[in-house]
Amino acid sequence: MPLPLPATHPERASRCFWASEPMRYETQADLLRLLNLVARHFAACSFSIRVTRSFDAVRLVTVACLVAIADAVMRIRTCDVPSLLCLSYSGLADGPGGVFGFEVGS
Repeated sequence: MPLPLPATHPERASRCFWASEPMRYETQADLLRLLNLVARHFAACSFSIRVTRSFDAVRLVTVACLVAIADAVMRIRTCDVPSLLCLSYSGLADGPGGVFGFEVGS
């Protein structure tokens, strides 16, 4: 699965798999629902086995990849009916406010 380019990348609109084509609302909602299900299945599986140091790193990287894809999908303005949540999250909604985001750190 291709990971998204950063939001500040100069060629994101043309080279990023997630931002280069228009997306409909139903596709965006379905992708977010499927990412939610994948994350829940991964959490259930990964918390049911014994943890090693290397597997802990795999868990962290896998969840970070899922979050990066969900973040990219949430920032897309759909071509038919834009979601108010996604517009607010990406900073494209009318009114005061800016872009939301998060940082993975200690």
